[in-house]
Amino acid sequence: MSAKIFMFAALMGLCVSCAAHHMVMMTQSEYELICFGAEIDHVIARVGMPYEMDTLPDGTVIYRYIERFEVGPGAIAENVYTFAVNNGKVIDKKMESTAPPALRIRSP
Repeated sequence: MSAKIFMFAALMGLCVSCAAHHMVMMTQSEYELICFGAEIDHVIARVGMPYEMDTLPDGTVIYRYIERFEVGPGAIAENVYTFAVNNGKVIDKKMESTAPPALRIRSP
């Protein structure tokens, strides 16, 4: 009996600790809240580490976040959020959206 109580208490502690450290994921609404001049440390504290980072020859660091979401059975779309950072501050940003070929609609 005491082993069951211990396991239950351990699982509850794990759940509570995970909930206490919950971070917001990068989404379009989070992206829109990030202004030019924002400290990248604050961005990372809010939405976590980027998917990818690249350093350009001039020292600018490119941070990329990817948001993937299901748009239909087996169909995944994604938003790629890119931030250019110099001296720890966001100096440029852009968002690119991709969708599976079946969801790309062309007008005549």
